[in-house]
Amino acid sequence: MKKRQLAVIGGGLMQLPVLRIARNLGLETLCLDGNPQAPGRADADHFVVADIQNHQLCLEAARRHQKEWGLHGVITVGTDFSTTASWIAQNLGLPGHSYEAALKAKDKELMRQTLQQAGLPSPEFKVFSASEIPADLPFARPCVVKPVDSMGARGVQLVKSTQEWRQAASEALRFSPSGRVIAEDYIEGPEYSLDALIQGDQFYPMGLADREIHFPPFFVELGHSFPSEAKAERIQALWALLRSAGQALGLTEGAVKGDLKWSKQGPVIGEIAARLSGGFMSGWTYPLSSGRSAIESAIRIALGEPASPQDERSQTTVWERAFFTIPGNLRAVKNLEKVQALAGVKELFWLVQPGKETFWPRNNVEKLGNVIVSASANETPSVVKAARLMVNVELECPHPRTDEFFQNLNQNWWFPDAKPWFEGEKPLPDFSAGFGAQWQDAYGIAVQEWLEQDRFRNPEVLDRSSWPAWAWRYFFQGGLTGLQYGRERFGVSKR
Repeated sequence: MKKRQLAVIGGGLMQLPVLRIARNLGLETLCLDGNPQAPGRADADHFVVADIQNHQLCLEAARRHQKEWGLHGVITVGTDFSTTASWIAQNLGLPGHSYEAALKAKDKELMRQTLQQAGLPSPEFKVFSASEIPADLPFARPCVVKPVDSMGARGVQLVKSTQEWRQAASEALRFSPSGRVIAEDYIEGPEYSLDALIQGDQFYPMGLADREIHFPPFFVELGHSFPSEAKAERIQALWALLRSAGQALGLTEGAVKGDLKWSKQGPVIGEIAARLSGGFMSGWTYPLSSGRSAIESAIRIALGEPASPQDERSQTTVWERAFFTIPGNLRAVKNLEKVQALAGVKELFWLVQPGKETFWPRNNVEKLGNVIVSASANETPSVVKAARLMVNVELECPHPRTDEFFQNLNQNWWFPDAKPWFEGEKPLPDFSAGFGAQWQDAYGIAVQEWLEQDRFRNPEVLDRSSWPAWAWRYFFQGGLTGLQYGRERFGVSKR
């Protein structure tokens, strides 16, 4: 007897939980991905190399599989290709959102128009093709510029001036397959990531996390946390808005993901997607926190079965946090095995290998890796901090991109509070006296904690009491990795 068959769009890291859960449910999987070496290939029963942006190509592959093996459902999680899944489902008579509804969720112009017509709280917006981009700011106030049809915060920037607008619009166009950019009114406030399932008139909340967004003018998520610190009344309002947004877009059979903000006036819709989230949320952190799987229930919907999600068995504290570094080329990363051995570390994903480029993150795909920690509410932050302090990132030296980073004082700084001192706005303080102990980096780690790591790793290096100005600048601008790079660049190792 043949097993039931599930098509999975995408074979990357974020799709591994789908493939593995499907197998545990007794299904066979057809995985489609454009990368012949996709990680999911090893977990799939059938694998087809196909450009998953190409709806028709993927449909033909699914149809061939259906004729030979049968096909009972199609799903994607954590990709930008929910429209491909819906196109296959609609044309092969399988359960799923309609293609029209999935397109409305993916295309930000259609999404904003639909939400506006439904009277739901959503930013004011204007859309431009490459030939229509105006010379001046489209709003008389700060706005967010995005590609109309991309994900992962690629090409997304906050702009406050005409000069910034022109540069940001040009950058956003690079990430838009359709060649359109959208300018949206900037909404201040905390941001939340929500996953839910829709089956007919049933709406199943499946995880609400607090998001950590950093590095303006970009919007880089450095992590998310369960359970949310939001009060019950706020959580209820966020879920109600996501449900209304799904209904307005016509999402009726599958997942809906929302990135929602809380403004002075209440909840506002940032983004909607016709799928479950990536970023390690639906596949890792939510199951760890709640004791149930949104992916398993989403698979059941894709097969035409009742979603029947289990009740949440717990609300365990789980944090996902990212690692990042300064621009250059990665030479080595050390102490990963020590991080994995820390009590409370559940998963460690290191994504950039030696010899590859590194970036100061401008989006959610330019990070080095991620750690997932689950411990008590009091212990989890300490474990995350220990993991970040422990990882030792070394860059190739010399390297033109790293040199350029340190030559430009307008670049991002590891310790932002230190930047004015080196721009000549203030006289340099006596760092040897412990000044700046209160300064923290984007990780929330103070100067002194990093310097203690430096002392532990390099007990014979230059005495901090007589550090030259370049040493302090490389440290404050580039963190411990920057200081290590500077020592090598200037030929300093011991005193």
